[in-house]
Amino acid sequence: LTEGRELATRSGAPYTEHSASGTRLLQEWWTGQWLGLAKRCEDFVADTADMPFLASDAYVVRGLLAVAQGDWGEARAWLSQRGTFGTENLPVPLGATAAG
Repeated sequence: LTEGRELATRSGAPYTEHSASGTRLLQEWWTGQWLGLAKRCEDFVADTADMPFLASDAYVVRGLLAVAQGDWGEARAWLSQRGTFGTENLPVPLGATAAG
């Protein structure tokens, strides 16, 4: 994953670079590397504001962190991509996570 991201950066392929970064956020969630993860998700959302489908990885992870903390309002906001899409048009990973 790291090598692929570095190659995308060197090749000037921002979509692929951001895709790898989103996957890294998911990997950190799955492996329990949660320290600072909420901030990294929020930064990723800001960095990919013009790529809302790619940002969905960060919304999923940030929403799951809110669930883990018992913050249901924040979980709902993050898992609905903070209104970026209507709930019926959420990217599939986000919609599936929000549905439980």
